[in-house]
Amino acid sequence: MDTATPLAPANADDPGHHDAMSAPADRKTVVRSTRCLLRDGTRVVVRPVRQADARHAKAFFGWLSDETRYLRFMYAAKELTPEMMRSALEQDGLRRVSLVVEPIEPVERAPGEPPAIALGRYAPGSEADSCEVAITVGDPWQRRGVGHTLLRRLIVLARRGGYRTMCATAFSTNARMVGLARAFGFDVRQEAGGVTAMRLVL
Repeated sequence: MDTATPLAPANADDPGHHDAMSAPADRKTVVRSTRCLLRDGTRVVVRPVRQADARHAKAFFGWLSDETRYLRFMYAAKELTPEMMRSALEQDGLRRVSLVVEPIEPVERAPGEPPAIALGRYAPGSEADSCEVAITVGDPWQRRGVGHTLLRRLIVLARRGGYRTMCATAFSTNARMVGLARAFGFDVRQEAGGVTAMRLVL
């Protein structure tokens, strides 16, 4: 299974922590960074996206293979659009959250490789108590527990945000995403057009 081990507790992000839930509605809720150990022993930090990350967005997008971009966006995305950028950077810490994963130790990087190795986010879905989740992991870091680490963190934060269900949609050929959803107990259903719908009760 695609697993990773947390190195630091995240009690301040727990749904039962009154300080997080009592934050004024007109202020962004703090999402704390957490450190995790991937299954190959690599230490990473999972942190909220910052506006400063915008300067690396094009590098991250270009770093992804055509197949990874196609599976993530469900079409042959050739360039990073302003709407994609807004979606990645916009968050309030509760109902809308974007996270990135970065290695803690220096790692060998190819020229032009971005600092972040993965991006995960959830945002309001079509129903009031449901959120949509999406995860993108850079090709060299796939099958190392990064997606598992991101989804586990996003589930914790979505519960804190008051959501009751988390949903995702992917091509049925996206075996990694579908397998990840199954590992976390999502209800997985095949739909028309080669699409798989995934739903988790939080």
